[in-house]
Amino acid sequence: MSTTNQKNLGFAIAVTLLLVASAGAAHAQSADQTFKSIPQQVKTNAENKATVKSNDVSNAAMTKLDSASNRAFRKFTGLFKKKDRPANTPPNPDSTGTHPADTTIYHKS
Repeated sequence: MSTTNQKNLGFAIAVTLLLVASAGAAHAQSADQTFKSIPQQVKTNAENKATVKSNDVSNAAMTKLDSASNRAFRKFTGLFKKKDRPANTPPNPDSTGTHPADTTIYHKS
């Protein structure tokens, strides 16, 4: 080989080694940053899971409360609704059939 080819070959090998070394360092730095970010990722994941769980529990509690309040409201308003009588029962104008009139009262004339 000629001297020029040997110099070019040496230069090419040196550049290749430099690129390989810098790429290895970049990968190592990237891996180091990734390793350092793991605690933050774990913290973020835990916060997200806690938030989701809390939201699920809150939503379930609110659903139960809503349904209970709806039932109570329906029962309360049902107290004031006019009750339907069966068709064959005549309406009672007063309660003297069930509770006879009080005859023990003394009337002065």
